[in-house]
Amino acid sequence: MKLIPRAKPVKIRIKSGGEEHSSLDSLKRNFDIHDIQPLLDGRLVRWLKQQGENELADMVSKVDASVADSIHGVMYLMKIFFAEYIERNNISDVLELIKLWLKSSSYRKNGENLFYVISWLWDDPASLETIKYLYKHREELNVPQCNWYFIFDMRIEDEDKTDPEVLYIVGKMLWEGYQFNDLYVKEPYRHYKGDPDGLEMIEKSARLGCQEANLFIFEYNRKQKEAPENNPKDTGRFAGINREKIKRWIDSKWETDSILKFFSEDYANDKERSILNFVCQCRALVSYCANLSWDSTLQKASYYFFPENNKQPNDILAKEKWFIIGLLRKLKGYPGVAKEAFTKAGDYPPAQYMLSSRKLLNNSDLKSMPFPSQVSYVVKCLFDYE
Repeated sequence: MKLIPRAKPVKIRIKSGGEEHSSLDSLKRNFDIHDIQPLLDGRLVRWLKQQGENELADMVSKVDASVADSIHGVMYLMKIFFAEYIERNNISDVLELIKLWLKSSSYRKNGENLFYVISWLWDDPASLETIKYLYKHREELNVPQCNWYFIFDMRIEDEDKTDPEVLYIVGKMLWEGYQFNDLYVKEPYRHYKGDPDGLEMIEKSARLGCQEANLFIFEYNRKQKEAPENNPKDTGRFAGINREKIKRWIDSKWETDSILKFFSEDYANDKERSILNFVCQCRALVSYCANLSWDSTLQKASYYFFPENNKQPNDILAKEKWFIIGLLRKLKGYPGVAKEAFTKAGDYPPAQYMLSSRKLLNNSDLKSMPFPSQVSYVVKCLFDYE
C-alpha cells in the first residue's frame, strides 16, 4: 500500500487584546475590535472553522471590515459573537453593553476595549451621545483613563454646527485647566487655567442653547460683578471697564496676530475702545521695530500716542504711552530725554523703576528685556498699575 503524504492544516494564530487565543471562549473574554477588524480578511473565518464554529464562521464571512467604522456596525458585530449574552441581558445598544461590561469581573477588559473603539469614532455622529454619557458618568462606571479633551476636541469642526454640549465640555476643560498624564507619553498634556478660548466656547455653547453653559455664564457674570475690580465704587482711571473681557481679548490675540484689529463687538464704551486701540498700536510697534530703526519706531510711537502736539489731558493711558516713548528714547541712546519721558509717566511703577537703581520690578528684570518684551509687559500688566 502506497502512502500519500498529506499536508497538515496550517494553524492560524489569532490575537486580540494583546493575547493569542486558542479557543472561542478565550477570544470572547478579550475581544478587541481594533484587533479583530483586520482579521475579517478571511483569517478569522478560517480560524473559527478550525475551532468547529462553522455556523459562526458563516455569519462572519458576510461581514465587511468597514463594519467597525460606525457604532451601529459595532453593535452588529457584537450581536454575532455575543448573541446569547446580549439577549439574556436584554441589551439594546452599545452603551448598555459597555455599562454592563465595565461593571463585570469577567468582561471588564471587553468593556474597556469597546469604550476605546467608540471613543475613536469621531466621524460617526451616532456615537456622540454614547461618549457624552460615558464622560458624565466616568467616575461611577470607572471608565478607563483617556484623553477626554482630545476625544471631544476631535468632534469640533465648525463651531456653529457643533453639538452645543461638546462646545461646553471642551470650553470648560480649557477654562478649568485640563491635564492628562499618560504613562506612555513622555510629555503629559497640560492646559493651564483661565484660557480665554475656553470661556468663549462656553459663551457660544450658551448662545446655542446648552443649559449647563447658560448656568455657567450666569454664575461667572455674578462673580465678576462682585469682584473688587468691577465694583461700581471703583473711581480709578480704569473704572467702568470690563477688565476680564479686555484681558481675554489680549490673551487670545497678542501672541498670535502680528497686526491686531478690533471690532465693534470687542468693546462696550469709549474707555474700552481706547484701551484696545492702544494694544493694537503696541503690537504694531513690536512688528515695526524688527524692520525699522529705533528713530523710525519712535516716530511711529509719537504719531500713534500723541498726534495733537502731545496734548491729551484726559488720556487714561498717558502713563503707559510716556513710558514706551521713554524706552525708545533710551534705545536711541538719549538717556536725558528718556528720563524726561519716564518722569512724565508720573507715578506709573515701571517708569519709577526705570528711574531707580533697582534691578527687578515684581521679580522681572524689565531693564534688561528686549523692547518687544518690555511692550508685552506693559500690555499684559495693564490693569496691575491703576
